[in-house]
Amino acid sequence: MTARSREAVSTAVDPLCLHNMVEELAASMRPELARLLKQRKDAGGQLSDADERRLRHLSRDLEQQLLKNADVICTTCTGAGDRRLEGFRFTQVLIDEATQACEPEALIPVVLGAKQVRVCAGE
Repeated sequence: MTARSREAVSTAVDPLCLHNMVEELAASMRPELARLLKQRKDAGGQLSDADERRLRHLSRDLEQQLLKNADVICTTCTGAGDRRLEGFRFTQVLIDEATQACEPEALIPVVLGAKQVRVCAGE
């Protein structure tokens, strides 16, 4: 999962990012969602209010389905507090390069229901 503000930034892990998976699977799993995504792209990001609400609803449903079926969810410590992960409880949380995270950020995934936490300082 990437922050919504960073979804337009291209990275090496683009195929694994939630927003890209939604776009990729929309055509086969949710034709209406694919149509709305294409319509928004063609219209320069503008949709009617009703279509925008429908697009958000369909995207959220597919995101939830993908997240619920995922074996592993990767995000930043701050991203662990994202609304899309509300209600999720994780058995294990791995905080990689924890020496680079400030303490309040590192507490976000911990207080949100982690049963086991492993901290890696990085090398």
